[in-house]
Amino acid sequence: MREQTQVVAMQNLADIGIGIEIQNGSYDIFWNSYGEGGPIATGQFDIAQWSDSSDFPDPNEDQWLCSEIPSEDSPAGANWYGICDEELNALVQAQALEMDPDKRIELFHDIGKIITEKVYWVGVWHDNDVWSINRHTGNIKVSGANPFWNCWEWDVY
Repeated sequence: MREQTQVVAMQNLADIGIGIEIQNGSYDIFWNSYGEGGPIATGQFDIAQWSDSSDFPDPNEDQWLCSEIPSEDSPAGANWYGICDEELNALVQAQALEMDPDKRIELFHDIGKIITEKVYWVGVWHDNDVWSINRHTGNIKVSGANPFWNCWEWDVY
């Protein structure tokens, strides 16, 4: 799926005069950390494609923090995008401290708006997850975005 998507992206970019060379490294190198010289963690790319999802069951997104950009001082940093946006950084920090669920939802909408408008990340496809629910549980409302979104309301019989 990933390689097919890359070919389509290459063709679409060629239509507007942008040429790209597709390079797919082996997984044992591609996903190496900054300290191990991994090409993504060290920023050795112009455009990169990988699967990503928020932390379940909480959608905390610390990989957008400026302090998470991998470096010599922080080789385990999770911000492989290498983006430091002060407004986005402040919103990510605020959501991590906010206890009111409605205010947190609003903060995540603001986070999503910045990521979308500044084209920091583009969703290409959605990998469907399959979840099974034990018959001894109730009030589970599976969401397409996060199956745990109402876990505080679940019942066990």
